[in-house]
Amino acid sequence: MRITRNRGLVFLAGLMLVGGLAACAPTPDAADESPDLDSASQEQEFDDWQLAWEKCMKDEGVDLSQFMAKAGSDGEETEVAPEPPSDADIAAMDDAREVCDEKLGDPPTRPDMPSDDEMNEMMLTFAQCMRDAGYDFPDPEPGPAGTTAAMPMGDYDPADMDACMTEAGFPGAEG
Repeated sequence: MRITRNRGLVFLAGLMLVGGLAACAPTPDAADESPDLDSASQEQEFDDWQLAWEKCMKDEGVDLSQFMAKAGSDGEETEVAPEPPSDADIAAMDDAREVCDEKLGDPPTRPDMPSDDEMNEMMLTFAQCMRDAGYDFPDPEPGPAGTTAAMPMGDYDPADMDACMTEAGFPGAEG
C-alpha cells in the first residue's frame, strides 16, 4: 500500500527547489563567459553547493528531510507521507532560504537545468495537462527573479501528476 495523501506537497517542494535554482541560473551570455567545464565537474560542483545549501538550511532550523516521503518499515514498497508544512514552517523556510542564498550565493550552472523561460513553459504545459486530466488547475504566476508561484493544494491522483510531469518535461520526471 502506498500513502499518497501528501504527494502534492512533495511535488510542491520539488517545484520550489527546481524553480528557485533555475531562477538563480546565469543567463546564457553569462554562462558563455565562464570557463568550460566538463559536465561531470559541473554536476559535482552543483552537488557540493546543494549539500552546503541543505546544511545551511538545517543550521538555520529547517530540516528539509522532514517534508519528504519516507520508506515504510514493513519491508514492502510502502511510502509514508510527511506531515504538511505549517504556515510557521513555510515562513521559517523562506527566512532560512534568504540567509542561505546570501551566504552561499547563486548555485553553479548545470547544463541539465532548464532556463527561466523553459521552466515557465514546463509549468504552463503541466497546468494544461492537469486541466485536461479534469482538475481545476490555474496557470502559474511568475514570481520574483523568474521563480513561479507554489502549486495549488489539492487532492491529485499521483498517476496524473506523474504523467503531467513527464509531458511537461520536468527534470527527473520518468517517461
